[in-house]
Amino acid sequence: MAALVAGIPGGAHFVGFSYGGLGMCVAAGLQPSRVRSLTLIEVPLWSAAGADESVRRLAEVADRFAEGHRDARTEREFLSVAGLDRQSLDTRDDDMLQAIELARDFRSPGEASPRFGRIVEAGIPVLVVSGGHAPAIEVVCDAVAARTGAQRICVTGAGHAVQRAPGFNPMLEAFLTAAEHRASHL
Repeated sequence: MAALVAGIPGGAHFVGFSYGGLGMCVAAGLQPSRVRSLTLIEVPLWSAAGADESVRRLAEVADRFAEGHRDARTEREFLSVAGLDRQSLDTRDDDMLQAIELARDFRSPGEASPRFGRIVEAGIPVLVVSGGHAPAIEVVCDAVAARTGAQRICVTGAGHAVQRAPGFNPMLEAFLTAAEHRASHL
């Protein structure tokens, strides 16, 4: 991501969902001068709230799932945090199956160590959004918001897929417009 935005005049607005948000946060810390704003949606930055027991348990489940554990309990726990209930799983389509299999092959979010200080020092406007469906994710999002000085919003109604919740798009558009307005006056 950092290499991709290097050639964009004035930088770019970074918007990342879940594991993609983790990558966006790391890239923003590497090249903060290229970031116009940073939106993190249900980002699994366990390190921001690693002292919390519920976050540690969630991180362990996510790591077991990513390591390929195929036991029913691990899959059920991980997918429920991802907002997928048994009915959704029983009717899953090819796209959902592909997404589940890709999730089994990611590096642990616990390995990420974004440079929160560089993001704050650069004055990057940050928005952290969650869906209100998993207490441990709320703890993580609260901690990330505190570490980055972010605006913090919870948009309910779509579980982990917060970007599908009613009201999400207008809220994101308002944030991006304000960030763009701020950037044009610097």
